[in-house]
Amino acid sequence: MAVLSDHAKRRAQQRGIPLAVVRLLLAYGQKKRVTGGMCLYFGPKSRRRLARKLGRAYAKLEKHLSVYAILDGKRDTVITVGHRYARIHEYADNAKRGVCPMR
Repeated sequence: MAVLSDHAKRRAQQRGIPLAVVRLLLAYGQKKRVTGGMCLYFGPKSRRRLARKLGRAYAKLEKHLSVYAILDGKRDTVITVGHRYARIHEYADNAKRGVCPMR
């Protein structure tokens, strides 16, 4: 399980992202390789898995699921978290460029 850096904890608090959602993101989030690490986000597949797991509690958390986390590739540490404002495309060209388009 990844460890949250102090920076990630601060950003989660500043951006109103509950730490419980960050933990769910680490457990159920979809992964996308980016330069220097990994981007985690709730895609359609991970949302369906989470909805099956949580049942009725999913409805309460759904408004918080448009988030992402950037993990350091070497130390398995969450560097930062934020809100997603754009769709993450699953295209191979984005993986080649190593971008995680969040804005």
